[in-house]
Amino acid sequence: MSSSAGRRHLALSLFATAVAVAMAAPAAAQSLRPNILVVFDTSGSMLYNDSNDGSALCSNNANGKTSRIYSLKKALRDALAQVGTDEANFGLMRYPELEDPTKTPVCPEGHYGNDPTTGLPVGCTGACRGPTRGDPGCECGCRLPTHTTETTYDTWYDNGYRSALVVDVTKRPTLPAIKPAASDFDPSDGNIANIYRWIDGTEDTDTVAPISDPELRTHASWYTPIGRSLFYARMYFDNFVKPNDPKGRCRTNIVIFVTDGDETCDTQRGTTINTADCTTTGTWGAFHPEVQACALNVTSKVKTYVLTDVSTSAANDDIAKAGGTGSAIRVTLTDTAAVRAALVGIIAATVPPAEQCNGKDDNCNGLIDEGVSNMCPVSNDPNDADNLKGAAAAHCAVETCNCKDDDCDGQIDEGFPPNACGQPCGCAVPTEKCNGLDDNCDGNIDEGFNVGASCTNNGVGACKRGGILACKPDGSGTFCDAPVVTPSPEVCNNIDDNCDGLVDNGTLPGVGESCGNAIGTCMKGTYACVNGQLKCNTTGMATTETCNGLDDDCDGIVDNGNFPTVGQDCVCPGLDPAKIGVGVCKGGKLVCRGAAGIVCEGCIGPSAEICDGKDNDCDGMADQQAMCPSGFGCREGQCVIVCKAGEFPCPTGYKCVSDVCVPQRCAQVTCGAGQHCDEATGQCVDLCAGVMCNAPSICLNGSCVDCETLGCDKGQVCYQGACKADPCADKTCGSTQYCADGKCVDLCVPGKCGDGQTCVAGGQCVTDKCAKVACNPDQYCDPADGACKSDICQAMQCGAGQSCVSQTGTCEADPCRLMQCPGDCWKCQTTADGKGSCVSNGLCVQIKTKVAQKGGGCTCAVGDGAPGAPGSLLALSALVGLATRRRRRAAL
Repeated sequence: MSSSAGRRHLALSLFATAVAVAMAAPAAAQSLRPNILVVFDTSGSMLYNDSNDGSALCSNNANGKTSRIYSLKKALRDALAQVGTDEANFGLMRYPELEDPTKTPVCPEGHYGNDPTTGLPVGCTGACRGPTRGDPGCECGCRLPTHTTETTYDTWYDNGYRSALVVDVTKRPTLPAIKPAASDFDPSDGNIANIYRWIDGTEDTDTVAPISDPELRTHASWYTPIGRSLFYARMYFDNFVKPNDPKGRCRTNIVIFVTDGDETCDTQRGTTINTADCTTTGTWGAFHPEVQACALNVTSKVKTYVLTDVSTSAANDDIAKAGGTGSAIRVTLTDTAAVRAALVGIIAATVPPAEQCNGKDDNCNGLIDEGVSNMCPVSNDPNDADNLKGAAAAHCAVETCNCKDDDCDGQIDEGFPPNACGQPCGCAVPTEKCNGLDDNCDGNIDEGFNVGASCTNNGVGACKRGGILACKPDGSGTFCDAPVVTPSPEVCNNIDDNCDGLVDNGTLPGVGESCGNAIGTCMKGTYACVNGQLKCNTTGMATTETCNGLDDDCDGIVDNGNFPTVGQDCVCPGLDPAKIGVGVCKGGKLVCRGAAGIVCEGCIGPSAEICDGKDNDCDGMADQQAMCPSGFGCREGQCVIVCKAGEFPCPTGYKCVSDVCVPQRCAQVTCGAGQHCDEATGQCVDLCAGVMCNAPSICLNGSCVDCETLGCDKGQVCYQGACKADPCADKTCGSTQYCADGKCVDLCVPGKCGDGQTCVAGGQCVTDKCAKVACNPDQYCDPADGACKSDICQAMQCGAGQSCVSQTGTCEADPCRLMQCPGDCWKCQTTADGKGSCVSNGLCVQIKTKVAQKGGGCTCAVGDGAPGAPGSLLALSALVGLATRRRRRAAL
């Protein structure tokens, strides 16, 4: 016996032992076995960074036993041994490979791999054109050797599918047939023996055809065509298995895809895919694994389980979701026990359940309730309502909602919710009666009887009365509880008082009696009943009163009607409407004047101008050319003495003002401090009387002043005209900082920022668009865009406590009031956009502290001395002294 034959004999012996163990348990009713196609990843990554796969073909195969392909083969063998031969029909598919029996097998690919004629990976007709896997022109190793771009079944599949499918889920068809016949389904051993031949780790080592002991092989350069493999599996189920399966209506078909990586052949993924109907958005590759998994599930009704390594991406979860199984099952693929448990779990979830006593074929074997029965007896009662005499027992009758014990277990309608009244489901519910009770237990009382609805007593006219529907004593229906009304004599009221169906008929009280008083335009007449009211029928009827000097409504009073236009504004005849409202001129009101009708009265027209302070001629100017006696002139509505020439132009007690003599009321009046004499009255009044100031300003000695004039208490600062707590009063900042509105911020020391930058409040260096811009004296550089613009502030004078903002040309509160610059080397300065900060005053230089020295900071030039000269040293000494004192705010 050759070495290869010996290994085959050993493997088959092990398999026979495993099958015997699996079949040792007592046999149960045989269920219809599902078809399970295992798609095995044979890409290069299955070697798991090893140069061999742990088989006898490879030297140093002990190392290869850590590879994923070795662990997966062992896990699949263990799983098949555990489930046994009667649970499912198994098939095996790999990634497309070609076999060469005449090739001397080498580790790890054996007899399999590239096309023996072209030397290229399977499926190639020429060298790969794309630089990387997944390129449209680089599908070598991704497809069947006969497949190009076809997306539907044809002879190309018949001629090439064996390079991927190695074990059918049926018996292998007898050549020349390629598709299974009905007798090929449900092979007795579930194809486990055939699958073992491919995963037992042994392979022919000779170069003689055919290969009698095959093996799943891989190579480091082989690809991962997940989508194509699902497409080939779909073609197999749709065209080989399902059309020829005599039990296909009840059989379950699934795919278990075992892979350690992501798709590397068909990677073009669109935006979304609807797993309910497989519609997509965006551009998807025809063989993208999600597209093919969805088609298998939705169109072919074949679910796809994805068993993958814990290291793979979420792309495998998307495939499982599209395949109808939720998400990928992740285990460490080198953990054989974990992989076996996962495989057994998938298989167990697919095997049909055991038969139950329910009148259904639970295990899909064509038999109903086989192996189980109930205790329903045969009836011997000739009067049995169910007429079961002589009939067989109702085998496994299913309980239904019919108020009967169908399954003979002593309970009626069990398993169903009770009826509305808590009785068995199918039992009748009582009929509702009109009795104030919920007879049919539906939560409503007396429904269908319309209890409480409005009704009448069938009377007419005044005898008709309303009521509501109430229940009859026997509960059979309702009656109307409206009262019975006795008819009364008919009167003129538009009501059928005598209930004969006619209104205001017959002899009515008052009709025909004399009426009318012959007043005004009216004449006497008689009463008639008109629309339910007694109306006086005369030849001269009262009418609505009009302004005509007559008593139209015959009430004894002339023109006493309601005339809507009376009282409205009007213009009297001859009055120019343009003068109304000018001077003393005004319009009139409409009034009723009898036979004259409604006329306009009460107007005031223009008259000759007199000296009374009024515009008498309505020309818009009062007292213009008003007449006064000789020697008098008109002033403020009065005729006053005109000043004469000479030393005494006015009488005693008067003074000449604007050519007229006015009383000197304040001549002998002396007022106290804070007062002045009012010439109009001669009285002393406060200087602020009548002076209105805008807050926060107040009137002081006749002038509006604020804290800019009055000052503030210690610890306060005058800001926007009001005293407020000085936020920097008790603030102490570092030597390179200053206080701004109560916060310590960094100083903009000279030279801090680079070329083209400027230092802004807080010591931040920002790009300065004005760094290299020179503007005219009457312009400013706008920091927003670096453009020179007219500076309105050049011609503006702002009030105390304000500064002019060049960008807006407005006076705003001076931000420097809330800042405190350190020492005499710094001053507060506002920028063109109105922001304030402490900047160098240009008279000081920065002193850097050397190693082992103390101090530092800045020094101010004194006289002509340069920094470092004796004068500067003197200034430095003064500055050091300043540092010990509380810092003061620059520029108040």
